[in-house]
Amino acid sequence: MRSNYVFCFLWMAVLSPLGAQQPVLWSNPSFEDEPAYSHPPAGWYYCDRAGESPPDIHPGGFFNVNHEAYDGRTYLGMVARDNGTTEGLGQMLATPLQPEQCYELRWQAARSDTYLSVSRSTGDEASFNEPVRLQLWGGFKNCGQQELLAVSDLILSLHWQEYRARIQPKQAYTHLFLEVKHDGTRPPYNGNVLVDHLSPLLPVDCESGVLLADSMYVPPSRPDDLPALVKQLAGQLELTPQLRLSESLAWNENGRYRQVVRPVWEIGRALQFFPEQSIELALRPDLSDATAEMLRQQLWYSLYASGLDEGQYKIRSRARGRSWQGSGPVQYRLR
Repeated sequence: MRSNYVFCFLWMAVLSPLGAQQPVLWSNPSFEDEPAYSHPPAGWYYCDRAGESPPDIHPGGFFNVNHEAYDGRTYLGMVARDNGTTEGLGQMLATPLQPEQCYELRWQAARSDTYLSVSRSTGDEASFNEPVRLQLWGGFKNCGQQELLAVSDLILSLHWQEYRARIQPKQAYTHLFLEVKHDGTRPPYNGNVLVDHLSPLLPVDCESGVLLADSMYVPPSRPDDLPALVKQLAGQLELTPQLRLSESLAWNENGRYRQVVRPVWEIGRALQFFPEQSIELALRPDLSDATAEMLRQQLWYSLYASGLDEGQYKIRSRARGRSWQGSGPVQYRLR
C-alpha cells in the first residue's frame, strides 16, 4: 500500500508507554452477509455513478468467482470498467479519526482470474480480470471524498495476501470509503479486486510505529459454573444508538486480532471446555428485520472468531416460545 508515510514499523504486543489510544472500528469489517450480486454487505453503503451496479458479496457462484473467504463466510468483490467507472462503498465510523494521528490498516486482497459480466463499452460479455488498485478516502458524509488517505499497488495475486497502510488524516473524518482505481498508465479496462478481513484502524506512533493500543492476549479458562457465566455475559449485551452490538478487539495467542462482540466471544471460548453442550442465540422479536439480520451476523462472527465448533451453536432470527432466557436484545438457551 502506498501513502505519504513510511510503512516499516514495529508490531508490539504490549501497551505502549507513549499512552494508550483507542482503535477505530468498522461495522462488518469481514463483509459478512448473504451472497448476492450488486448488493453491498450489511453495514456498508454504495458509492458510484448513478446507473452503475454496486459491489458484490461472494462466494455465490455468480460471475465465475470461486475464491473461498479468507475470514468468515463471505467477502467483497468490486470491479473497474472499460467506460472509466469504478465501484466503491463506505460507512460512517462509530468514532471519528483523530487529526494527525497515525493509524495502521491491514486487509486481505486477491484478484479473480475470471469475473464475467457485460462490458459497458461494447455491450458484450467480458471477463473483468485485470489487476486494479484499492483507494482509501476520508470524508464527512456519505460518498463525500475529502482526502485520499492511501492508494495500494496493483493487486496482482490470485491468492489472498495481506496488505498494509499507514495513514495520517488531516481532519477528524467521520466517514471512510473504499474505491477501486484503474492502473492509470493505460486507457480504462475491466478489472476486479476481492477484499476480506479489514483490520481496525490501529493507532501507532508516527515516528517509531509502536502500537498505541493494548494488544495483550488473555488465554481462556474453564468456568466453574457455565450457566451462571453465560447469564452474566448475556446480560451485558446492549444495543448502541446505531442499533448494533458494541464491539471490541479480541487477540489470539499469535498476536492476531478480530473485531468481536466480546461477551459473545467469551461465551464461545468458555463453551469449548464443554463439548457436550451447545447454545442457541436469538434476537428479540420486536427488532426490525434489518436490525435483526445485522445483529445475527455479529453474533455468528463472534462465535466463529472464538474458535467454537459450529456444531455447538445455532443462531435464530427470532426468539419464539417460552424457553428462552435473558431480557436484552439477545436471548439464549443452553442445551
